[in-house]
Amino acid sequence: MFQLQKHDEPMKWPVKVYIPRPGGTNTKATFMAHFMLKTQDEADVLSQGSDQDFMEAVLVGWDAAKDEEGNELPFSEEARQKMVNIPYVKTALVAAYFECIVGGPRKN
Repeated sequence: MFQLQKHDEPMKWPVKVYIPRPGGTNTKATFMAHFMLKTQDEADVLSQGSDQDFMEAVLVGWDAAKDEEGNELPFSEEARQKMVNIPYVKTALVAAYFECIVGGPRKN
């Protein structure tokens, strides 16, 4: 049976990042994003902006993300901006959010 649920707390969801490497390969890395789930009306408004704007509205934390030196990367607005400014990380975050809300990978 389906029951409506409130989502007042962030939803923790794995993000799979494929980091490009020389020679046409990539390395898969993961971290746990904390997403605030939005209503359809809110998502429609947010979708009018950029993916970066969207992530500013939904990405509210993370676990297991590290900086360039391998140290724990605490969540902050500045750190979020840095992460979202990396194209392959932004792509992974957007994909993870939609995977979270639809129960699987986003289809085109």
